[in-house]
Amino acid sequence: MSALALARRLPLFAEVPAPELEGLLARCPPRTWAKGEVVFRQGAAADVAQLLLSGRMKAWAEEGGREQPVSDVFPGELVGEAALFAPGAPRTATLRAWEDSVALPIGPPALRALRGTALLAALQRHMIDVSARRLRTTEHALRRNVVGPAAPAAAEGQGLWQRMGELLGRWS
Repeated sequence: MSALALARRLPLFAEVPAPELEGLLARCPPRTWAKGEVVFRQGAAADVAQLLLSGRMKAWAEEGGREQPVSDVFPGELVGEAALFAPGAPRTATLRAWEDSVALPIGPPALRALRGTALLAALQRHMIDVSARRLRTTEHALRRNVVGPAAPAAAEGQGLWQRMGELLGRWS
């Protein structure tokens, strides 16, 4: 199946005009990853995010010499998006293809080229949704495993959302 056909199946791109999506695929050619292949390593400089078009990937974080699974990544999900907010920052996890996969590598220059498009608006909404989901998952895990069920809500959340809004606004 072509990259365009794979991308068109994702709800993320449902409202995006075909020429905009074709332009993104031309700027960010999809990459095929074989099962078990490392997409990026924890600690490496972040350069691009990966938008999974097909297959499945898994993120792992190393702590104390042991790898722990962090998350599963399914088609339509963006992973490694810190590269878009802080290019060059160290990766916080290792990403591996859990099965043969096709992903779209999206870097800051590609986002800048999308200013004023429906595609950029769709990607921004998607990044906010992904970040919100991860923040909730992390908060729940912290409450369960670190501070217990009676912990107050994270006070830092609002600052994170303000910062994300500022960063995403740069590409509008």
